[in-house]
Amino acid sequence: MLLLPVRACIVAGLLLQAAAAAPVRLGPSADQLSKIDIAGISTLVEGQGPVWVLIAQSQGFIPGRFVEVFLSPEVRTPSLRRGRMVSVQAPPPTTGDVASVWKRTGAEQPYAQVPLSRTDPDQVTNSRDLNRPFRIVGAFSDEEIVSLVAFIRSSPKVPGNPRPGGTLVMPNSEVQGQWPIGLLSHSGGEIRVSLLDNDPRERSGQSVIVRRDGTTWIVQRVNMWVSD
Repeated sequence: MLLLPVRACIVAGLLLQAAAAAPVRLGPSADQLSKIDIAGISTLVEGQGPVWVLIAQSQGFIPGRFVEVFLSPEVRTPSLRRGRMVSVQAPPPTTGDVASVWKRTGAEQPYAQVPLSRTDPDQVTNSRDLNRPFRIVGAFSDEEIVSLVAFIRSSPKVPGNPRPGGTLVMPNSEVQGQWPIGLLSHSGGEIRVSLLDNDPRERSGQSVIVRRDGTTWIVQRVNMWVSD
């Protein structure tokens, strides 16, 4: 009987586990995630549910790898899916078959996905896909999430501000509804939608502040955001 070294057995087991999971990899550092990394992350969150999407990012000048782990949705309807995500990190990638040590950072957070009109809502083709899930901060009802995302995807115009005397000053921007949503937050009485622009580093985009008037969403202002 052929006996394999202990490390080789561990690596082989991790590779088999990663192949079975096959989560979607997104983000600027997605290519750095090996099958061994995916298996290690899956093991770290084992018992919380299958891994669906991994969004791998950098943290400016902080060394290491940082991944947002989106578990399979717990709430599934044709118009909305909701679940939990956790953040994990590991040292910079190594060479060879040495498995990185991943650890969790912070508590679980909720996420949502408003599926596009396609057969398989689990399908997320790339980082620019509007079907990708987004983090949630604050309290939102299902109806609020669905209607707000539909409003943002319609690329509404930014309203002008009337000057004294009634002259309307029109802004030079509009909501970029074809940019994917990275974050939906409700904090301090303010509702904000963070959109990711075309920069593959995913460290800049558009911040849309909205309010609700009855059943209608209204854009209050739009800013650009840049992360360090």
